[in-house]
This record gives sequence, C-alpha cells and structure tokens, in this order.
Amino acid sequence: YQRRVHGVDFVLDAIEELMGPVVKVLFSQGETQAQFAKELTEVARPKYAGPLEKMAAASKSGFIVGDHLTLADLRVHSLLHQLPLPLGINYDEYPALQAVAAKVAADPRVQAWRAKEAAL
Repeated sequence: YQRRVHGVDFVLDAIEELMGPVVKVLFSQGETQAQFAKELTEVARPKYAGPLEKMAAASKSGFIVGDHLTLADLRVHSLLHQLPLPLGINYDEYPALQAVAAKVAADPRVQAWRAKEAAL
C-alpha cells in the first residue's frame, strides 16, 4: 500500500512539474513560444515524462501505479489526451504512457463521465 501511495505521489508531482513548461507554451506566442516549446521538448519532457515512461513500461497491469485505476492514471490521460499543445508537440515518443492513457480512455467509468460532461 505505501509503495502505491508513494508511486501516485511521484506521478502527480512529476506531472505538476511538467505543467509549468506546458503552460508557458500554451500562453505565449511567436519566438517566445518557440523557445518555451524547445525548453519543453528538450529539457522538461525528458526530465519528468522520461521516468514516468519507465514506470509505465515496467507495469504489468497497464496502469502506471498498482493494479487498478488511480488519480495518477487519470492525470496521465489528461496530460496526453486532453491538453492541446501547439507547434506539433506531442508525446508520441512515450508509448507506455500512451498505453496508460488509452487504457484510461477505454474505462467505462471514464467514458460515462466524458459523455456526461459533453452533454452539459
């Protein structure tokens, strides 16, 4: 149990750290945006998404931490599939994270929630 809790905390912290550079890219323009995008792709993503990719790749359950859906999985899904990034930035080079996000998207509870949100 403690290992799972620490794993979830690690994932949430890493994604929170990654969001700073993501927000800079989203809310800038022109040359400044290009510089922030370079910083995101060359520094922040390898530093924060790299360890998450290793965690996801080592998982036997398909979830990033433990054997069932957690907040960590939902945050991975949100980062990879709900946040539009400009300049062609994506997470294609992180296939294990993509697999976690796809597993979350396929969860009937998540699908029901998304359908409810879309109807609002």
